[in-house]
This record gives sequence, structure tokens and C-alpha cells, in this order.
Amino acid sequence: MPKEAQITCRFCKKKIDKSTAFKVGERTYYCDQECYDKQKKKSTHKPQKVTKSGKPNDRRRLTDYIMKLFLENGYEKSQIKWELQTAQLKNIMNEHKDWTNSQIQYVLKYMYEILGLDLFRNESNGSVLSLVPFYFNEASEFCIKSREIKKEVENFNFDDETVIIEKRNINNRSSKEIDISEL
Repeated sequence: MPKEAQITCRFCKKKIDKSTAFKVGERTYYCDQECYDKQKKKSTHKPQKVTKSGKPNDRRRLTDYIMKLFLENGYEKSQIKWELQTAQLKNIMNEHKDWTNSQIQYVLKYMYEILGLDLFRNESNGSVLSLVPFYFNEASEFCIKSREIKKEVENFNFDDETVIIEKRNINNRSSKEIDISEL
């Protein structure tokens, strides 16, 4: 008796007999209707663009800021290579697991708005995210120093005491006139 062909479920990756599998399309198989429904739900689920309070989530704010950078530098929305941007963002997040989307956005703001770097030069290969790993520590230090200065300004005791400074008129000095013809 020939051995029945084994296929892999697209959702749970289990090996199942081809004859008992739930077939969708020409060459797509699932264990059953339940696996198919889960896969369908998974592929149609999109992360929330806003939180319950109605504010955009961190990832959305980051991608909106990236789009703003491109638009301010003369690019059209259709010219933005989102595949490249999101892939590079994913790589950065995988390499530096403790970094957040908000921190990356801050680093971009630091590089673009504070340092005035040209994020669109040829070395960046079409991605504004290319230099983020190199400026992360510098931006973090700047953030810490900025917060310290802000706290110091908030805690500074401004005296509203009026100080009067007397001004002397220097034209009242007695000076000897010099006749140039005598020289």
C-alpha cells in the first residue's frame, strides 16, 4: 500500500495527510476550518493606529515623523520606499531590543532638528534611519542634559527685586581742549 502524501498546515505547521486536510485554493492546505479561520484573522488583523484614548501609537507617530521628513525634503508620498524604511526599522529593533519607537523618533528629531544633518544624502541609501544607531547615545545624553536644565530652570528662584543702577554722564567730565594748530 503506497504511503499517503504529507503536507504542512499553513497556520500551525503540523504535518497532516493530504486526504484529510482542509483544502483552500489549488495548493493551499490547513488542518481544518479552524486553522484556516485563524490564519485568515491573523492576516487581516492590523495593529491599532490609535490607542483607546484616541492618540496615535508610538509606531504610528514614528512613521508619521519619517513621512514628514520626506515631505519636507521635496519627496512625494508615493516616492517613499516604505518597504525599505520598515525593514530597516525592524532590523534596528531586532539588534537593539531595548530601544523603543519613541526613542528612535527622538534620535531622528535630534539628528534633523538639533544637529541639522542631511538625512537624505547618498550615503543613507534612501533611508533616513541609516544613522540612528550611530547617534543614539549622543541623542540620549542630549535628552538627559536637556531634562536636567529644564529642572534647574523650574527650580530656580527668580527674585522680582528691582535694582536701580545709576548712570553717569561721561560728557560732564572736565577736559582740556587741545588746539591742533599749536601742535
